[in-house]
Amino acid sequence: MIKTNSNPRRRIFVIGIGVVFAILAGVLALILSNAVIEIPKPTGPHAVGFRSTTLTDPTRSMTVRGQTRPRVITLDTWYPASSTAGLAAEPYQDKLLAQLLSKYQGIPDTGASGSSYAFVDAPALPGKHHVVIFNHGYGSFTKQNFSNMQELASQGYLVIAIGHPTESLVAKDANGEVIEFNPDSQHYVEYKRSQENIKAYAETISVILARQRTAGDAAAHQRASQDLAAVQPFVGLKAMVNTWRLDTHVVIAALSNMPEADPARVTLMGHSLGGVVSLDIAKDPPSGVIGVINLDGPWVTYGEYARPLRVPLLALLSTDNKLEGRDIGMHGTFDAALKSSTQPAQVIEIAGAAHNNFTDLSYIQLLKYITPILGSVDVHDVTRWQNAATLTFLKNLERNTTGQPVLAPDARIQQRIFGH
Repeated sequence: MIKTNSNPRRRIFVIGIGVVFAILAGVLALILSNAVIEIPKPTGPHAVGFRSTTLTDPTRSMTVRGQTRPRVITLDTWYPASSTAGLAAEPYQDKLLAQLLSKYQGIPDTGASGSSYAFVDAPALPGKHHVVIFNHGYGSFTKQNFSNMQELASQGYLVIAIGHPTESLVAKDANGEVIEFNPDSQHYVEYKRSQENIKAYAETISVILARQRTAGDAAAHQRASQDLAAVQPFVGLKAMVNTWRLDTHVVIAALSNMPEADPARVTLMGHSLGGVVSLDIAKDPPSGVIGVINLDGPWVTYGEYARPLRVPLLALLSTDNKLEGRDIGMHGTFDAALKSSTQPAQVIEIAGAAHNNFTDLSYIQLLKYITPILGSVDVHDVTRWQNAATLTFLKNLERNTTGQPVLAPDARIQQRIFGH
């Protein structure tokens, strides 16, 4: 026989606890359901197509799940389309990606996914288009700037985001099989070790960045940039920078075989570590590379000698990036290196912007309240400014007017122009 609790006060207490948990569960569900804002609709005159392909480099190898095979690079491509009738839109975030972001970056799994305005395998608009090649940040993914990619494609640009097997959150092999991030890699183990004493890490990085900001000349800036390369995580990421640089060169070389690509008009673009890679290539660019766009990547100098940029630069940098109370924002850290540049360079600093405000993680609004990776700036403002600056810079590259401001004046934006 089952015994029942005859104490009315205890029964009321238990019922009350159940009601509280039910309310909390409902509130949590409501928060998560509204945690991801839809990315904006592109404003350009063209429909947008999307395709995911791979490119094999037989001269190099990779190890996946204990097997060595030729290196395969994933290419996610956005492009102007002639028609999208009857086609499905590519999701900008799927369940696997949400799970991996939670697993490796500590970002809450909202379970959310959303449709974009880019349509899978749409027929491409005829002609050869200016190419933008994008490298994402460390431990990130090809779609991290989906809103920017589809906007550029709608304006007539061909955008290729590179997925690096075992080093991107998710990539694919030549058979379409998913390759997840490898947490056992040496660089990731070293990175995690550097985060064990986060206070010391923040202090070390912030001191070196402060030296870059206050450097009186290019030589002092070079010394600070070399010191940045000699501490974790950057010293442990040197091999990865080289690998991604080689991957990017392979993609550039393959453009001549892509009917929609113009190999003579190529701009490199990268966020964070991808910005480091793009800047590195821009110091010794292959034929056809005419500009570089850096989204809050640090100025890191690997090697004994600093090399100047050989193509025009657009840099969008953070101003409100704090870790353990220390300033690790990129603002001001490029100035001394660019003052002696012979190439035009535009630096834009957005008030209230943190490191990941330059990515679509800004659209996961929940992060603004629980992590330091998003600043106080409005997500729609950043997207608007970033798209406008990028498009103007790309057009100015073709007009040879890169010494001109790329954004209209605004009290929340600092713009500085360097070079000749």
